Amino acid sequence: LVELKSPMVSKHGLYAPSLSFKTNSPVIKHFHVTDSALVVLFSNNTYAYFKKAKAGYQFSFIEPLANSIEQVYCLNSKTLLFANMYNSHPKSNPDPVVLKVYDLKQKKITKSIIPSFDGIEFSHFTPSHWLSIQGEKIVLSQTLNYKFSFYNRNLEKQEDIIVKPRSQ
Repeated sequence: LVELKSPMVSKHGLYAPSLSFKTNSPVIKHFHVTDSALVVLFSNNTYAYFKKAKAGYQFSFIEPLANSIEQVYCLNSKTLLFANMYNSHPKSNPDPVVLKVYDLKQKKITKSIIPSFDGIEFSHFTPSHWLSIQGEKIVLSQTLNYKFSFYNRNLEKQEDIIVKPRSQ
């Protein structure tokens, strides 16, 4: 159980009663857990970071984000990956598809790319799962073809795998 009532949390306007049935905004939008950390992205574009402790996870800090983000992942204990894979209105989010590496120590984006992504209009249908993280490997799949692009934690493309369906 994670208790988010603290001066650090409330100063950023986040309130989430201890997992009760009634919550005040914001709600959890996305989260990712690893052996060493838990990171939670909230609907008010704020994220909370928890370090692994002897028993569970210990709250470390909470930070607001400058731009709208749909997903967050822990690449390692020093680096997060923020991702958008959603066809949002250009005024609310100019980059519907973007991957950003975030340095936890510097508290800033160190690298950002806009990868090619076909069929962004399909992002309105849920559930969807086009991004996968395995350790420090980042895999992005396309919506309309069987193509998987592999990136390292510096967002450098390593390879593409294209699966061709059997002709009928």
